[in-house]
Amino acid sequence: MITVVIPLYNKAPYLQRALDSVYTQTAPADEILVVNDGSTDGGGQIAHAQIDPRIRVNDQPNQGVSAARNRGIAAATQPFLAFLDADDWWLPGYLGRIREMIEAHPGAALYGTGFATARADQIVRTYGVRLRGADSQTGFGLVDYFRSATGRLVICASSMVVPKATALAVGGFPVGVPLAEDHEFWARLALQGRFALAPEALARYDVGVPGQAATYWQTGYKMQFDILSYHRFLASEWHGMSRQAARRQTGFVTFCRHELATALLQRLYWNRFDAAEAFCRELCLETLPAGCRLRFGQWLATHRCAQAAWRGLMRMAHGLRVRNK
Repeated sequence: MITVVIPLYNKAPYLQRALDSVYTQTAPADEILVVNDGSTDGGGQIAHAQIDPRIRVNDQPNQGVSAARNRGIAAATQPFLAFLDADDWWLPGYLGRIREMIEAHPGAALYGTGFATARADQIVRTYGVRLRGADSQTGFGLVDYFRSATGRLVICASSMVVPKATALAVGGFPVGVPLAEDHEFWARLALQGRFALAPEALARYDVGVPGQAATYWQTGYKMQFDILSYHRFLASEWHGMSRQAARRQTGFVTFCRHELATALLQRLYWNRFDAAEAFCRELCLETLPAGCRLRFGQWLATHRCAQAAWRGLMRMAHGLRVRNK
């Protein structure tokens, strides 16, 4: 029923922990695929040394995490795909909870649980969907991802299970994308149908591993990219909607407004006015029915007279941020 796909690139110190968390599931996986994406630190040897008969290891030259996940999607023999990054791990009841959701909602576009960020095995923060009404009694529900994820994280790359047919229908993960490839994948899936989600934090995302995407988001590293593929996708879908479709999909429109406004204001926070102006221009934000935050960001990105005052405010904000660390 479930294939576990583990993309591996130079995560040898953490791989056994991830695999052990799969082995100890109360509801076992049917197949485990490790896609060794050109590791040079011995991780491939660790994968090949496993004795569990469910394991298959696919070796390939380094092509990036999306290509590794897509290789796993293509090679999987089971109808559902559980993704687990090699430096993350699951609690024992994770796949059991997923199986319950599949039985209750067999047509969902994605199944997932909440997750917790961890550093040195210590919980940093937990994330998950907020359920209401009858769903809060059953412990999971079928939700509109865009409404549930506006302004918050409800899943991570290691807390999702996707029907193989649906993953193939959206083209898998975007290859060659350095950041937010999982967010784009979720958005593509959410346009196909609803997600079955549980709030329990049954997956662990290790933020103590060097080079984690979480570090880039926190430090402003992503501002080095003029425009992420993820934001291009959201803007393109929004532009392509008719007015009637936009009225029907208010959750998607609200989600786009929030994500694009946040990305624009983050560029302004780091005083990247050139990147902010390019963001507005390339995504044609002036032609969209945007909200107040997005309109303010557009105005500031294109009005030089206001930018000097903004720089002063940001210097104060950066100074407070450093002093409060």
